[in-house]
Amino acid sequence: MRQLSRLPVSPPPIVQLHIRDQAGNPVNEDLELPFLVAHLGIFTEDGKTPLNAVPSPRGDSTPMRLLYGTIVSSPHYLRNLQGKKGVYFLFPDVSVRWRGRYRLSISLMRLSRQDNSDLASVVGVGGQGTILTEQGARMYTFSSSLSNSSLQSPGP
Repeated sequence: MRQLSRLPVSPPPIVQLHIRDQAGNPVNEDLELPFLVAHLGIFTEDGKTPLNAVPSPRGDSTPMRLLYGTIVSSPHYLRNLQGKKGVYFLFPDVSVRWRGRYRLSISLMRLSRQDNSDLASVVGVGGQGTILTEQGARMYTFSSSLSNSSLQSPGP
């Protein structure tokens, strides 16, 4: 049986957003940014099977989240190491419960409203969102809480 723990994703995922039109030209994302969020997911090592909820090791019927912490991010205007401005999604506090090799994925979503007059519906009951794209991320290996996790080879 696996032991429950809190193994941090290290380094924390930081994803830069690039929006391009069909011809591949950069698009000004300012009008879209308030409606965009990124969601972090976890998959098996081969990237084919989602592991967001797994059976509880205690044997009860309530599944457990394998990935937890800050798994949703709003866009942030930041500068990269070369000083160039960009739009980034940050996941500073993400952990997994069990040791193993996992692949993380990022889903970019656009939030929308059913009723344009009700701002509460954007993320509340009845709010809807559209997944714009999903991207596989890097492989992470979690061995123990003492050694944290380490990045392996880049994903696709």
